[in-house]
Amino acid sequence: MARGRLVVVERPEDWPWSLAGVEVVLARDYLAAPHREVATSGRAASERPAGTIVLNLSRRLGYQKIGYYVSLLADARGHRAWPDVTTIQDLKNRSVLRLLGARLGPKAEAELSASGQSRCELVAFLGRCVDARWRETAAELFERVPAPCLEAVVARDGEGWRFEEISARAIGELSDPQRQNAERAARAFFRAPDAVNGHGESASFELAILVNPADPEPPSDKNALDRIVAAASRHGFRTTFITKDDYARLSQFDALFIRETTGVNHHTYRFARRAEADGLVVIDDPQSIFRCCNKVYLAEALRRARIATPPTLLVDRGRLDRVAATLGLPVVLKAPDSAFSKGVFKADSEREIEVIARRLLERSDLIVAQGFVESRFDWRVGVLDGRALYVCRYYMAEGHWQVVTRDAEGNLLEEGTSDTFLVEDAPPAVVDIGLRAAATIGDGLYGVDIKELPSGELVVVEVNDNPSIEAKVEDARLGDALYDVILSTFLRRLERRRGVTRTASVDR
Repeated sequence: MARGRLVVVERPEDWPWSLAGVEVVLARDYLAAPHREVATSGRAASERPAGTIVLNLSRRLGYQKIGYYVSLLADARGHRAWPDVTTIQDLKNRSVLRLLGARLGPKAEAELSASGQSRCELVAFLGRCVDARWRETAAELFERVPAPCLEAVVARDGEGWRFEEISARAIGELSDPQRQNAERAARAFFRAPDAVNGHGESASFELAILVNPADPEPPSDKNALDRIVAAASRHGFRTTFITKDDYARLSQFDALFIRETTGVNHHTYRFARRAEADGLVVIDDPQSIFRCCNKVYLAEALRRARIATPPTLLVDRGRLDRVAATLGLPVVLKAPDSAFSKGVFKADSEREIEVIARRLLERSDLIVAQGFVESRFDWRVGVLDGRALYVCRYYMAEGHWQVVTRDAEGNLLEEGTSDTFLVEDAPPAVVDIGLRAAATIGDGLYGVDIKELPSGELVVVEVNDNPSIEAKVEDARLGDALYDVILSTFLRRLERRRGVTRTASVDR
C-alpha cells in the first residue's frame, strides 16, 4: 500500500539532504494542517494517507514542546512517527531509561568487551553508529529507544554491559563524519522495500517476513518461505524478507510475520512490540511470545485452565529437595525460555536434579520440573486464530527420549520422523485439547505439543509460539492451502483494522 514519507524539522537546515520520494515539512506547518496548505508539497497535509511515515527531527522534544505535538498529532492522523509520544516521554523519565538500559544482548556485549574498555560513548542515527565497532550496540539502542538521533553512554557493571545514559541529539549537533553516517542511515530508512514476489505494482499491502539467514534450524525452510511468498501474492501482499538489521524499516510495512526463533530478551520480541505499536498486524504478537517463551507462565496458565499436563512443579533454590519426592524419577527440568528441545533436560537421580537445576537457576530464579512421560511420539496441533490447521505426529529420535538429539553445545545431531494428518482425520480428543490449550495464550499461531499416556489420557507438554512450518512436514496434507489460510488471516485482520474490504483471488 503506497504511503508518504515525511521529515518534519524546525529549521530547513536541520535536514541537509535531498532524498527522492521524501517530503520535508516545517514543524509549524505540519501542526497547522489540515487548516492550511503546505508550500513544499503543494497539497493539504490532510491528504497524506494513513500510514505515512513521519521522521520527527524537531529540536525541542520535551513534554508539550513543538516536537511532542508533532508526534502526538501524527498518531491522531494515523501517521507513524519516529519517535512516538511514548518514546519522547521515556527519554525524559530517568526511571524508565534505567529499565530500558538493562543488560545488553550477547552480540552487543561481545563487541563492547572486545574494546578492552569499561565505559564507551556512542552517537547513533536510526540505529547506525559512526564508529563501526559499535554496530550491534547502536542497533540495540535503537530497538530499545526508537528515536532518530541518540547519544548513549555504555558501561560495564558486575552483571554485564548496560546503557548508563541515553539522550536525544539534533542533527545540527553532529560532527561531519557523524552527519555522513546519518545520511547513509536516512537513505536506508527511506528506501523502498525490495519486493520478492514480482507483484509490487498491484499489491494492496506490504508484508515483512523476519528471518535469520544464519539460523541452522529456522522455523520455516526455504521451500516453505517460497510458498508463503506465493500465498502472500495471491492475497494482495507485496513481500519483503527482513533481518534484525531492518528494525528502522518496520514502519514501512502493514504486517509482520516472524519466521525466526523467538525469545523475550531478544530482538524478535522488540520487533513484535514495535510493529504492534506502529499498527502492524503481527504474527506472533508480543503477548504470545512472552506467554509461550516463559514456561513458568505457561505451567500456571494451563493449571488454571484445568488442562491436563504432566505432574508439574515450579522450583526455586529452596525446593530442590522436593522435586524427586513430589514427581518421582526420572524428571524433566526446563529453563523458563526453553525452545526446540533446547534448555530441556532429563534427570535420572536426585544428584542429577541438583546439578542440572543449579545450572539452570543461575539464569532464572524459577524453573519448571515435570514428571517424565515416556512415549514413542508427540502430537502437535497447529492452531491459528482459534482454528486447528494441521495435526502432526513427531516420533522420538532413535534411542532418545526427545524428538531431536543434540550435542553438548546444543547443535542438532539427529531428528525423528513424522507424519501429518488433516484435522478431520486426527483423533478428535487431540484436536480438542490442542485448541483449549492454545486458547490460554491468545489467537496467534501456535503449536501445541501433547503426549498420550499408556492409559490413553492426553496431557499438554507445552504451547509454542512461532511453530515450525516446513515443506513436506506441516504442509504435507494441505499443501498451498495451509499458507493460504495463514495469509487470509493477515488479510482479514488488516481489513478489520483499516475498516476496508477487498476481495482476494483466493477463496477464504
